[in-house]
Amino acid sequence: MKEMRSEADRQHPVQLETDRLILRPWKQEDAEELFGLACDPEIGPAAGWSPHQTLEDSRQVLEHVLMVSGTWAVVLKATGKPAGNISLLQGKQANLCLAEGEAEIGYWIGRAYWGQGLSTHALAVFFEDRPRVLGPGADSGSGSGPDCSWPGGSCADQDLVRLV
Repeated sequence: MKEMRSEADRQHPVQLETDRLILRPWKQEDAEELFGLACDPEIGPAAGWSPHQTLEDSRQVLEHVLMVSGTWAVVLKATGKPAGNISLLQGKQANLCLAEGEAEIGYWIGRAYWGQGLSTHALAVFFEDRPRVLGPGADSGSGSGPDCSWPGGSCADQDLVRLV
């Protein structure tokens, strides 16, 4: 588990909504839902972490890992319950060694929600509302990088290539 995040890292004002999803900051009240998703042995190992063994594991992960800027609970609008997580981590927050200006996108979705396109939908929200997700100074594809018209590509693909 990463070391405890600073109070500045915990500031997370951005909440994003679509017709199907709410991407919102995680909160301690999500511990039971998180445990129900994260205890599944098919989820954690694929995302690089061990399945949660206890509710206390989930509380600790919320406190030390998920309740930070750049990390959102993927919440089904119909139920109001978290179905997974999506993160956009930059700089020291990232798990990868990244060059200046690059970011890491990570996600996981609970097994009960697989096959519904939730990760794809959540990622699309990032690109549709890029200035709020990436922060001040985020451009809207100013022409640097690949041409949006490349075969099979789109501007979202272009930005994904630039972010990863």
